[in-house]
This record gives sequence, C-alpha cells and structure tokens, in this order.
Amino acid sequence: MILHNPAGAGAGAGAGAGAGAGTAKNSVHPVLVTDHHDEETERLTALGAKPIAELNVPPAALPPGVAAVRQTTFADPEGNEFDLVTWQPE
Repeated sequence: MILHNPAGAGAGAGAGAGAGAGTAKNSVHPVLVTDHHDEETERLTALGAKPIAELNVPPAALPPGVAAVRQTTFADPEGNEFDLVTWQPE
C-alpha cells in the first residue's frame, strides 16, 4: 500500500509486512518516502523516534533510472519500527 500527496508535496507513506525477524514488536512495517531525508530525520527524532539502522543501496543494485537510495530504520517511543526512504532519480 502506498499513500502520497497527489500534488507531489511532502512525504509519502507505504506499509508492508516486515522482511523477517526484526527487533520490533509490530507486524506491519510503515515506510515513509521523502525528498528531504535530513529534514524528516530531524523532525522524527524531535518527536521521539530513534534511528536504529542506515542503509545505502549500492549503485549496481538499483533499478534503471535510480541513482541513489537512502533508507533509515527508526523505532518509535513504543519500539515499533518504520523506515524513512529517499531515492534520487538519475
């Protein structure tokens, strides 16, 4: 499931099942998509989220038309995990 602002402004969101055994207790793993990774990271941490993992996908693993992907996994104050993802088109 993907949610986004039809006007193209702000962060979008998606949700899916976790990729396997994680550290969190939730079975749904929300994914927030943004063009402003650093600003959203600051906003989320100010709200109490803690970054727990950072992933930068190697260029060879990216699909055509995508130059870079940055993903940060956070835990909310209750321990539920979610991701913040930014991708840069070529």
